Amino acid sequence: MDKFRPVFKLSKEKKAEIDKKLKEIEDRQDDNVEHLEGTEVVFYRFDESADYFSRSVFEIATRQWQGASCIDFTWENDNKAENSIVSIKEQGCWSYVGRVSGEQPLSLGDGCDQAGIAAHELGHALGLFHTMSRYDRDTFITPVIENVEEGFIDQYIKRLLKPQVTTDIPTIRAVLCIMERQECICPSGYGRALCNESPKGCGQTYMAKETEQFLIDKLGFPSNVRYEYLFCNHWIEAPQGKKIEVKVSSISYGFAHDGCILGGVEIKSSKDQIPTAYRFCSHNDRNTVLVSGSNRVPVITFNRFNQQQVILEYKIAQ
Repeated sequence: MDKFRPVFKLSKEKKAEIDKKLKEIEDRQDDNVEHLEGTEVVFYRFDESADYFSRSVFEIATRQWQGASCIDFTWENDNKAENSIVSIKEQGCWSYVGRVSGEQPLSLGDGCDQAGIAAHELGHALGLFHTMSRYDRDTFITPVIENVEEGFIDQYIKRLLKPQVTTDIPTIRAVLCIMERQECICPSGYGRALCNESPKGCGQTYMAKETEQFLIDKLGFPSNVRYEYLFCNHWIEAPQGKKIEVKVSSISYGFAHDGCILGGVEIKSSKDQIPTAYRFCSHNDRNTVLVSGSNRVPVITFNRFNQQQVILEYKIAQ
């Protein structure tokens, strides 16, 4: 049985306690994902330990999953559901991988009150493993274990079994049309029915020239940390056959955190624009220069704290 610790290392006592729980249901784990096949309704409830903040981000995460899949998360508080996820608040952010018969806990402890973390843990509960521990991970990545902190090495142990379908991850990250809803899950920076246009909402298209121009983006408003991100999607384009040079000119102070969790900019300069691209959020990132692999560079700004300003210089690459 697997768990996930995205932000905090658990204490030895808590790790031992969780490992004991994992051992108790180990025999039932191998076919957890199989149990989820065809499941469209996932019941959940909140434990008394779950406070207002953890409940709020959990519900935001369920809405995000519902918007990107055919899964319907249904709240039930009468304990009548045969299987359900119970949102609890213990130490750390963790979840079992796949469905466990009966009630299974999902912890959003202190510091886990982010919608992205809650959505991540729900992904585990639905049966998704980390990229670096999937049975087929060597086809896509090469982990450098000596660079991993000692307490997290177990997160890089490759699964020997094959309990999930290879297309599990692409259904989330790649362009996949869900035929039941006739909707597409698009890569960041793309949207609309066929993922061939810029997403609706904030953003515009800029045409690169031989001379430098500026993209100035202000996003957010004076506030404390918010649960959800604001997004703005821009496209920088050039004539066919041309490439684009993008330079990070300026980023507001106060956003330089690991993972750019408070805000930043994603610049999709690679030719393959399906994966998440380079993200910048530090003032020290200024003067970074990227050259595109095609004649289009989606630029996505995101923010969930106060207001930020990102200034990019762009031109047709020589």
